[in-house]
Amino acid sequence: MLKPEETKLKDLILELIESCADMPELTPQLRKDFESYLSQSWIYFAGNNYINENLDILYKAMNGFGYLLSRRFFFLKKDLLDYQVSLLQPNV
Repeated sequence: MLKPEETKLKDLILELIESCADMPELTPQLRKDFESYLSQSWIYFAGNNYINENLDILYKAMNGFGYLLSRRFFFLKKDLLDYQVSLLQPNV
C-alpha cells in the first residue's frame, strides 16, 4: 500500500522545505509543486485507469525532492571542504 510511504515522503518534504528555505534552488515553481502535492491525499488509480494528472503531481514532488536533497548535501559537503581547506592554510 502506498499511503504509509506517502505519509513519510510528505513529512520529509516538509522538513526539507524548512531546512532549505533560504536556498535559491527552492524556486517558486518547485515550492508550488511541493505545495500542490502536500495539499491533499491524491488518488492515482481509478478502476482500470491511472489518473495521470495526479501522477504528474506525485512525480514532480518526488523529482523535486531528489533534486533539492542532492543540492542540500552538495552545499553541506562544500562547506565542510572549505572549512578543511581553511584549516590547512597558514594564518595570515
